[in-house]
Amino acid sequence: MPAIIHLFRFYNPFCLSLSDIMTLVNRFLVCAGLLLSSITHASGWPDVPVPESVSVTQVSEDMVFNGVPMKIFSFEYLPGRQKLLDFYRNTWREEEIEFKEHEQGQWVILSAPHDKFYVTVQVSQLGNTGYAQIGISNWGAVSKKTPDPGTGFPRLPDSLVVNDISATDSGRRSRTLLVENGHSIASNYRYYMGHYQRQHWNVVRSNLDVKKGAAALTVARDDREMEIVLTQQGSKSHIFAVEIIH
Repeated sequence: MPAIIHLFRFYNPFCLSLSDIMTLVNRFLVCAGLLLSSITHASGWPDVPVPESVSVTQVSEDMVFNGVPMKIFSFEYLPGRQKLLDFYRNTWREEEIEFKEHEQGQWVILSAPHDKFYVTVQVSQLGNTGYAQIGISNWGAVSKKTPDPGTGFPRLPDSLVVNDISATDSGRRSRTLLVENGHSIASNYRYYMGHYQRQHWNVVRSNLDVKKGAAALTVARDDREMEIVLTQQGSKSHIFAVEIIH
């Protein structure tokens, strides 16, 4: 599987490169390769066609992105990007599915509603092959009872939760968050250090570099591990946090 995976760009209000987010997520996700002619799901999820004989990689068995249940897949296609785009354009036209198409950087993005679901196919060129990433979102599962992104995660006042991703793979749960605020790296670092020490978490690793505008903190307690990376981007601090429950 390619090392860089850009997912969820169509949901990201900050247009953050999803390679940054998925680099954290993929450290803890178990990927399984399957030979399929379509991506099929239980429990009413729509089938998404794929070209014959491609090897489909399941990124996550069970994922929730900002409160929306999702399934994520990717694959490479030897004939190339253009042939892959033609495959989806022709397939959806034959099925009389109305879809939207636009370009974003190196990606051509095709998206279409499927009843209560929304399917997005992102296609790019990877070396001599085409590369597709498919996201299926179950918007029908979202309700007023769905917790707000960031629920239960500590943060300083006036912090904005940009992304909140929960996933379960092979019985192991993970949660990845991106939070932004106007507090300094040092203030955020001291806040998280103090919070987790008061909650009796063990500090595994910690580092604060004020000159470089960066910090990192890893804490653990019982079967849980939390890794927090702080970076300065302009006047804002970005907090990447990954929690794993073993």
